Amino acid sequence: MTAPSPPPATPDPHLDRACQEIDALRTAARQQDTRLAQLTHLALALEKEMLAARQEKAAWEAKYHAELAEWESLRQSPGYALLRLLQRLRARTIPPGSRREGLLAMAAGWIRIANQRGTGGLLVHLHGEARWRWKSLARRIGPRRPYRNEIIEIPLPPIRPPVTPHTEAVDIVVCIHNALEDVQRCLESVLRHTAQPYGLLLVDDGSDLPTRDFLANFARQQPHTTLLRRDEATGYTFAANRGLRHSTASFVLLLNSDTIVSPGWLDRLIASADSDPAIGLVGPLSNTASYQSIPALSSGGDWAENPLPAGWEIDGWAGALAESAARLYPEMPFLNGFSLLIRREVIDAIGYFDEDAFGAGYGEENDYCLRARAAGWRLALADDAYVFHAQSRSYSHTRRRELSERAGQILTERYGRESIAAAEDAMRDGPALLGIRARAAVLAERFGLVDVGRQYFSGKRLLFLLPVDAPGGGANVVLTEAEAMAGMGVEVHLFNLAKNRQLFAAAYPVNRLPIHFGSPEDAWRLGLGFDGMVATWHESVEWLPAHSTSGPALGYYVQDFEAHFFADGSDEQRQAAASYSARPTLRCFTKTEWNRQEVLAHTGVDCAVVGPSVDIDRFRPLTTKTQRHKEENPRLSAQSLRQAQDTAASSVFYSSSAPIRITAMIRPSSPRRGPRLTMEILRRLSHHYGERVAITLFGVSPADPGFADLPQDFDWQLAGMLETERVAALLGATDIFVDFSTYQAMGLTALEAMACGAAVIVPQKGGAGSFARDGENALVVDTSSAEACWRALRSLVDDEHLRARLRANAIRDACAFFPERAAFNILTVLFDPPANGGAL
Repeated sequence: MTAPSPPPATPDPHLDRACQEIDALRTAARQQDTRLAQLTHLALALEKEMLAARQEKAAWEAKYHAELAEWESLRQSPGYALLRLLQRLRARTIPPGSRREGLLAMAAGWIRIANQRGTGGLLVHLHGEARWRWKSLARRIGPRRPYRNEIIEIPLPPIRPPVTPHTEAVDIVVCIHNALEDVQRCLESVLRHTAQPYGLLLVDDGSDLPTRDFLANFARQQPHTTLLRRDEATGYTFAANRGLRHSTASFVLLLNSDTIVSPGWLDRLIASADSDPAIGLVGPLSNTASYQSIPALSSGGDWAENPLPAGWEIDGWAGALAESAARLYPEMPFLNGFSLLIRREVIDAIGYFDEDAFGAGYGEENDYCLRARAAGWRLALADDAYVFHAQSRSYSHTRRRELSERAGQILTERYGRESIAAAEDAMRDGPALLGIRARAAVLAERFGLVDVGRQYFSGKRLLFLLPVDAPGGGANVVLTEAEAMAGMGVEVHLFNLAKNRQLFAAAYPVNRLPIHFGSPEDAWRLGLGFDGMVATWHESVEWLPAHSTSGPALGYYVQDFEAHFFADGSDEQRQAAASYSARPTLRCFTKTEWNRQEVLAHTGVDCAVVGPSVDIDRFRPLTTKTQRHKEENPRLSAQSLRQAQDTAASSVFYSSSAPIRITAMIRPSSPRRGPRLTMEILRRLSHHYGERVAITLFGVSPADPGFADLPQDFDWQLAGMLETERVAALLGATDIFVDFSTYQAMGLTALEAMACGAAVIVPQKGGAGSFARDGENALVVDTSSAEACWRALRSLVDDEHLRARLRANAIRDACAFFPERAAFNILTVLFDPPANGGAL
């Protein structure tokens, strides 16, 4: 008989609760253990850091005492005593700031010019300096003449038609001497990336059997291919001439066999040539092609090799360069022969390479370029075309350097050291070329940030409240960064008041973003359909939803401390100050640390700093030194070059006698922008330098009564109110830009001028220090002192070396503030992506 089963156990709620509590205690204990382990690890790490800091402090103290001992030893030395004696003698004979010191600096400048440009270059400089000094003296002692005040229109750069497949006949001449693998890669890329019509002329200059057999087989298999072979090598110059003589096409393109071409390369080169019938020779950008190299020119005492950015292939890199190119087609004094397009008429006019002087190779293309220029032809760089160059394998680096030095000697004897030095100076430091290199240096980073932005923010919808009726820096920043966000896959819309519709369309005729017009109530309702809304002016904060816990993310783009705009104690000032905390979930962000501190000090609201930005695709240098020289000295172009072939003519490509172009923005309605101080300093400048300077004003209408109250008794041109494209055109041809504002929250126009290659002066007070470094890429001055402003401006006019250095550094540094970075940071503030994905 089976025993009866026990009754089912009755659940004990107290026991269950106790078990749960025990499990919770165990979990808490484990968490505490983990936290304790983390704290212990952190304590050990901090202890290690403290030990390292102590060791570093001890090392610095030891170094300090060693330096102090060395200084004391130096102070007791006879050499130091002699140095002090010389300093006292100099202070007595040439006091600092005296006229004698100015004369000494002037003489030192003349010596520097003579060293850089030779005697001829110094004579050109002295001629220009004597000319302006005489005219300045004549103006002071002679009868007063009417001042030249002119209203001007700033022309826009030409809009290039889209690049289309070429229709002209082209012969591609490839000179080959061994290096079979390079040859195979080159020809394969030509077949893959070159549109018809074209013919291939392969000039085999004594290659070995493997290369000879490959070329013979290639020529048999490929249509439109001709093989010209010699069993003994004669050198590049002779081989190139054989190809040139065999060609009958409208264009001939000399292509090195160690190159790899990219999609559309030939179409882009021909488009550059077709842009001006006076262009006779065209070359592309490359990784290593002397002055056509990007982003760097030199490395370790030789030309830079510029390997492709990590993760990029040649085709993709060339496509990115073409997409971002301005297609300026800057004029060049020389072009590298590694990929050289030549118009048939040039060959008919000047013949072929000089085999007698340059038969061994190197220098023949420079000589050819100078001969072409002497015949009236222009040379252009197709800044949207890219050809990868493996650098010659036919010559060793040592042999290549020997040939290059020999060619340099011949060119110097033939054309004069001054002409060659001036040409090299124009290609090394020309603003347009510096701009192309600087933009190439940040291109991979820009595209990489766009890719990351797409990963985190693609599909978001964002509405900017932008109540503007005229062009201005704040709106320009918003539009540029909004377009960058759109490139990251964000759907960006704008909202403006209905009353501003026509004025906004006139101010921003090429706006590419969707825009809505209406009342403030319309903005609130429209914004509910977006993931985020951003106010850009204190009044527009009130257009945001009052409560947005489940609605769009709310942001306020703080571009200045707007309470400073209004009278103390006024209703407008109180409203502006209250706007930073007007919504409980409002996320404020600003451009500079200075602006952050201003808002924090006055309101207690902390803003995220998203960083300065500038539209480096729109604001860029537009002219080369070659173009500037020809504009200012039309009688010294082809004629001077022809003279240089027989005599050691002076600098052909650039003349310091050209007027220095100075630009300033005048805003009479904004006293903090220093309109009176600016006009007073510019008047003093014009009276002192006369025709040596050319002053252009913008940002104010000639009919503005506030402008009529400002000093105008000097020579100036007024461009009036300008839309963004014309501001870029004006700044792109500016030498010096001055901003004598009381302060700038950021100073967008100065940053735009830097991106355009101008030497700038910015106010010490404010946020301009976020991009401007005094004496490195700008001059930063105390604008409360008119004398300090005058000294800064005069130093830029007088010191060409300082001006050139600031301009070159400004171009480089401004490009680091590309708009994609600030755009990504704004999206990060609004939508909180993963911590490791941001640029902040």
